[in-house]
Amino acid sequence: MAWKRIGECNRCGHCCNMRLSTPKAWGEVKKIVKQSLGPKAVPDKWCPSFDVVGDGKLGCTRYHLRPQLCADFPRNPDDLKNLPLCSYSFVEVP
Repeated sequence: MAWKRIGECNRCGHCCNMRLSTPKAWGEVKKIVKQSLGPKAVPDKWCPSFDVVGDGKLGCTRYHLRPQLCADFPRNPDDLKNLPLCSYSFVEVP
């Protein structure tokens, strides 16, 4: 089954405040955070790069350095199971 993501990010931040499911993904985020914010700024369950950005709205303060995992999120409907405020949705494609 294939899925197509539809919608726009509403900057709710719920995806930035969830624990990443795979060790590889979490390791990628830790590496980016260490490079950007220093070795003591390693997140536990949240991403410290999610904060108020230049336009006064919430967003990723390290958007240009974000891991591919973050750029691709959500990848399928399962990624949205615990994110009721996320504005993305999916349609099944043949």
